[in-house]
Amino acid sequence: MGRNAVASSAFDSGMPKSTESARSKRARASPPSSANASKRSAAERFPARELAKRDRPDPFPEFIEPCLASLGADVPGGDRWLHEIKWDGYRLHVRVENGRVRLLTRRGLDWTERFPPIAAAAARLPFQTAYIDGEAIVENRVGIADFGALQQALATGAARNAPLRF
Repeated sequence: MGRNAVASSAFDSGMPKSTESARSKRARASPPSSANASKRSAAERFPARELAKRDRPDPFPEFIEPCLASLGADVPGGDRWLHEIKWDGYRLHVRVENGRVRLLTRRGLDWTERFPPIAAAAARLPFQTAYIDGEAIVENRVGIADFGALQQALATGAARNAPLRF
């Protein structure tokens, strides 16, 4: 390792220690004191309130590219990691805007017509705007995701009646 290099860990920025220390000192030196906070306007202290008052809201994104999993040799340890079950299905985004539902693949293709039961269930949700990331699966007789059954249901058009889960 070089003179300023530090061993990397799950919480280490990987920057030379001298740079990291200087940045954290600057960050600690600048928070507003309670005396200064009362002199700031409400918009400065609570910008979300001002954003909510704007004439037009930010546009709802057409598509959000999903983060994809990457293969690792070991499972990370510690209490700052979350783990999820790897289902054997198709990754889908449910995009609801003004009550209109679209199901998008991880590459942004519209698959709403391929999964009518999921689209219908999303249309019944109690909100008009949402973007939900999930996975469409078909369960076998014992409740295990079966990718072959999902592919077959899509190929034959049987996805309308398949035991789909999202």
